[in-house]
Amino acid sequence: MSTTVRQMIVETAHRVFRDACDMETVAQAAKGTWPKTLWQALAGNGFTTLDDDGLTWEDALALLQVAGYYAVPVPLAESILASRLLTAAGLSIPEGVLTVGVTPASKPQVEHTASGTRLSGRWTQVAWARQADHVVFLAFDGDQPVITCVDQSSIQVTSGTNLAGEPRDTVVLEGALTGDVGGLPSPWSQDSVRSFAALTRVMLSAGALERILDMTLQYAGERKQFGRPIGKFQAVQAQIAEMAIEVAAVRAIANLALAATEASNDTASSTEGAALGRAEWTIALGKVRLAQAIHVSTTHAHQVHGAMGFTEEYPMHHLTRRLWAWRQEFGNDTAWAPSVVTELREHGVWRAVTGV
Repeated sequence: MSTTVRQMIVETAHRVFRDACDMETVAQAAKGTWPKTLWQALAGNGFTTLDDDGLTWEDALALLQVAGYYAVPVPLAESILASRLLTAAGLSIPEGVLTVGVTPASKPQVEHTASGTRLSGRWTQVAWARQADHVVFLAFDGDQPVITCVDQSSIQVTSGTNLAGEPRDTVVLEGALTGDVGGLPSPWSQDSVRSFAALTRVMLSAGALERILDMTLQYAGERKQFGRPIGKFQAVQAQIAEMAIEVAAVRAIANLALAATEASNDTASSTEGAALGRAEWTIALGKVRLAQAIHVSTTHAHQVHGAMGFTEEYPMHHLTRRLWAWRQEFGNDTAWAPSVVTELREHGVWRAVTGV
């Protein structure tokens, strides 16, 4: 899809989120209220699943940056990822709210019986499993990683939350009857799925960091002390400048990951493995770099805002908690650092970063 069309999607997304995802919606969701109107608005605009004639995976990743900016309290990233996996596995996408279980506690298995295909296993950190109509699972058929989809009525859910208060449930299946099972396309692996999941957190975080920077700039320009805006003080300027550097770095890596992901989809089959490896490396780099950006940006933003940034009524409260949670999900910087370091040692910084 062209850059112009993608920009139109992003602009439309900003309008939808401004209309349907105000801070009252975010605050009520944090208390357990399902934002039905918001989800319907997103689904009505074709934002919740990929479509051959509509939203592509790359468009969806750009969309997630906008979702992060507004601290969207629905499983948008998970629904998009679920539809991505179903499509890649050659399976149909069901109607309703979708989420995805890609963090198995052990090695969940499908079993082919006379009464149908059955699935057993335990998955943790499944976002909004309690609310989803269907959950898409990463499981195994023998040693082969496979994708399958299970109806809500067949799963056992134990409620949990992440640091931001977003639902992160544990799902248990004991011989649950499932539908069709599809294998991951070559050269995807279980690690590829983990990378795609991590990429959703990089994109969401890039948007949230942008919002925190915008809010801090506005506050520093309006809040006065000793008769002048606090943004005129050198110490505050230094903090905002450091935030801007961190946000720009994450934005650049997010764009790099987006471009690498797009290239891996467009590359001829003979080089798909290398292109996918390049995409997965940029995602790992994003996860590693994100940790520092979040630490610096949230620390400085709250210092500039004073105590106001901590109050639940202020958007920064929800953005900060989400950033801290997303930093940990699907592997923190410590978990992803070894793959980044290995690439840097083997090929040097220039080739690793530019690919040339």
